[in-house]
Amino acid sequence: GHTDTVNALAGTYNANVDAVDELGVTALMYAALKGHTDTVNVLADTHNANVEAVDQTGRTTLMIAAELGHSATLNALAGAHNANVDAATQKGLTALMLAAENGHADIVNALAGTCNANVDAA
Repeated sequence: GHTDTVNALAGTYNANVDAVDELGVTALMYAALKGHTDTVNVLADTHNANVEAVDQTGRTTLMIAAELGHSATLNALAGAHNANVDAATQKGLTALMLAAENGHADIVNALAGTCNANVDAA
């Protein structure tokens, strides 16, 4: 997950961990996109990356992890990093909806069960 590189850039060289690309995607979102839970933890814990940042469509880091089925990353975000499990995109989609839409039953169960996500969001 390139944690040494993240620590060098963010720690030694004071890189802005919440900087965004042209799509509004942060380093934390890219780590979640790839399922690099160790890097997500380093960015959120050590370098205080914003777990509630949203991309241009309104997706949070937790939504990205849910959409792509990265359960360890989702569990870290929802648990240790207290990410909002009920946030919604500009189109009203939640992490639970994105996980269900993509067939990730384990993520749906985690969100609806352990994380107490709102199963009635419309």
